[in-house]
Amino acid sequence: MALSDFKAMWSYSYVVLFLFEFFAQMGAQTSIPIVSNYAIALGATVALAGLLASLNSVVALILRFFAGPLFKRFSIKRLFIAFSIIFCVSCLACGYIQDLTVLAICRIVFGIALVGKTTLIIVLAAQILPESTRGQGVAWLALTNVFAIAICPMVCAYLGPRYGWNMLFYLAGAFFVLAIICSFLVKEKPVEIDKTPVQKYISDVSTEEMPNEQISNKAPKEKLTWRSFIYVKSLPIGLIGLLEAFTYGMITTLTLTVGELRGIEEISLFFIAYVVVSFAARPVSGRLYDKYGFKRLGAILALFIVAAMIVFAYAYSVIPIMISGALFAIGQGCLWPCLQAESVKDVPEESYSLSANTMLFGVDAGCSLGPIVCSAIMDATSPTVMFWFVAGVAMLLFIAIIWYNRRK
Repeated sequence: MALSDFKAMWSYSYVVLFLFEFFAQMGAQTSIPIVSNYAIALGATVALAGLLASLNSVVALILRFFAGPLFKRFSIKRLFIAFSIIFCVSCLACGYIQDLTVLAICRIVFGIALVGKTTLIIVLAAQILPESTRGQGVAWLALTNVFAIAICPMVCAYLGPRYGWNMLFYLAGAFFVLAIICSFLVKEKPVEIDKTPVQKYISDVSTEEMPNEQISNKAPKEKLTWRSFIYVKSLPIGLIGLLEAFTYGMITTLTLTVGELRGIEEISLFFIAYVVVSFAARPVSGRLYDKYGFKRLGAILALFIVAAMIVFAYAYSVIPIMISGALFAIGQGCLWPCLQAESVKDVPEESYSLSANTMLFGVDAGCSLGPIVCSAIMDATSPTVMFWFVAGVAMLLFIAIIWYNRRK
C-alpha cells in the first residue's frame, strides 16, 4: 500500500470506526457464546437454552426486511449511538436480573440492535473510506470479528464457571460502554438536502389566499412501497451472501459436533487455523479487491470453500482438519469483506444503507438455514454426506458469482 493510500485509509474517522467495531465485537462475542450456559444455570432445559441462544439471529432475520426505511428516515449517527446503547443495556440487564424471561427479552432486543449495527458499519465505512482503499478498509474491520471469536470464547470458558456466567454479561457491557464512547466520536458525512420549496398549483387558489400554516417548504414524505425495503439491484449480491453464509452457518454450529461424532479431540484446531490464516489473508484480499475487483477475485474464493468442504469430508486427523480450516479462511474469510464492499459499490450514497441491508438479509437467511438443513442431513446420513452437500452449495456460490459478474 502506498503511503498516501495508508494515510487516506487510516484517517481519524476510520480509526474511531475501527475502535468501535473492535469493542462491539468483543462485547458481542463475550455475550453470545455464554447464553446457553447461563440459561441452563438459571434452570432451562438444553432445548430451551438452544432456542434462547439463537433468538437474536432469528430476530435479526425477521426484522432485517423491515429495517430499510428506518435508515433513510433518521440520522445515521443517531441510530449508531442508539443501537450501541441498546447493546450495552441488554447485556447489563442480563447480568443484573437473573431470570429466563428477562434473558429472552434481552436477546430479542440484542437482535434488533444487531440488525442496525451490521448495516450501519458498512454504510459508515463506505462514507469514510476512499474508493481506492475501500476493500482493504472493510477487510481490516472484519478482522475485529476474527480476533474476538479467537479470544472471547476461551476467556468465557475459563471465567464463567469460576465467577458466574452473569458476571460475563457485565464484562460485555463494559466493552459496549467503550463502543458507545466511540459512537459519539464517529463523524457522519453530511447529506445534502434539497431545500427548494415545493410549489404546487392549485386551481383558483393562490398562495396569498392560503393560511400561512398551509404553506410549507418541506417536500412531501416518501410513500412506502416494496422498494423502500429492498434495493433491487443488490438482490444478486444478496443471493451470493445467502450461499456464502450457508457454509459459514454450518461450520460455526456443527464443527464441534462433527468432531465428537468422529472422535477427534483436536477439532478446535480447525478454528485456530481459520483465525491464523484469516489474519494474514483478509488484508491481502482487501488489497486484491481494490486492485482487481470482485470480478476476478470472487469466483476464485468460492472454489477455496469447495476445496475446504471436500477436505473436511474426509478429515479424521489433525493435519486435514487444519488444512480445511486454512482453506475455509482463504475462501469464506476473504469473501465476506469483499461482499460487504461490493454491496455499496456503484450505489448512490443515499442508498448505501438499503443496499447493504438487502445483502445482509441474504446473509441472515443463510446463517439460519445452514445449521437447520445441514444438521438434518447429518442426522439422516453422515458428516461426509453433509460436507459433500455443502460443497455443492459452494459450487452454486461459484456459479452465482460468475453469473453476477457477467450481468455487470
